[in-house]
Amino acid sequence: MSVTLYHNRNCGTSRAVLALIRAAGIEPLVVEYLKTPPSRATLAALVKRSGLPARALLRQKEALFRELRLGDPALSNETALDALAAHPALLNRPVVVSDRGVVIARPPDAALAVLPQLPRERLLKENGVPYLKLTAIPAADSAFRDALAAEHLTVDDLGEPNQMFFAAATLDDVVVGYGGYQRRGSLALLRSLTVLPGFRGKHLGASLTALILHRALMQDRLTEAWLLTMTAAPFFRKIGFKTMDRKDVPEDIRGSTQFSSLCPVSSTLMRKALDY
Repeated sequence: MSVTLYHNRNCGTSRAVLALIRAAGIEPLVVEYLKTPPSRATLAALVKRSGLPARALLRQKEALFRELRLGDPALSNETALDALAAHPALLNRPVVVSDRGVVIARPPDAALAVLPQLPRERLLKENGVPYLKLTAIPAADSAFRDALAAEHLTVDDLGEPNQMFFAAATLDDVVVGYGGYQRRGSLALLRSLTVLPGFRGKHLGASLTALILHRALMQDRLTEAWLLTMTAAPFFRKIGFKTMDRKDVPEDIRGSTQFSSLCPVSSTLMRKALDY
């Protein structure tokens, strides 16, 4: 199975994905898109295969993104493709393509979902943090419930509908934490996030959260993440969440069991927009 990487060698995330692919024993076709830009037809094919809107391929941090006023959520596929074809720097790198699908690998660990094989040994990114893989688990998973109970996190509503839970493990299958979310309309209620005691202080919480939010955005197309926390507000602020007033909470979140009854009113309510 062939793998193609749309790559920018000056981007740390792109370099991390290339290292991950090679560690799996795969030599990808590396397309340095700034030197050899993909055609509009190729971009359209990537969009079709990914199932994502074309605007997902736009890199929002580029000045051109703002100059061309491409931030409209209703931006048409045709307009986004025209912009990408005319300005290769707008491509939201890195993009990994295989027979298993197309993924925008931000965070780089997300590339694992489309690789035909995985590295067998623990691998570190440039910042020294190990790559993580998510595995969906049932709400009844005993190790998951024990980990939550040890941190005094609620397990009373784990069986509610529209919830996804995951175990996060290193590439050599060492479980380092858990987390999940509940779909509430177009919103994600992030919950049950914990890093196991032996792995704390290694920036794994940020990696775990990023992977869960990537899943909520790319697969469920959820637009915002909300959470309630008693102790971890400083951590969540560091990764882009903002504290919100309870009077501003959307009805979909207000109707959740966590908000309505399980979490005390003293808990901090936080929000983060999810966008490509």
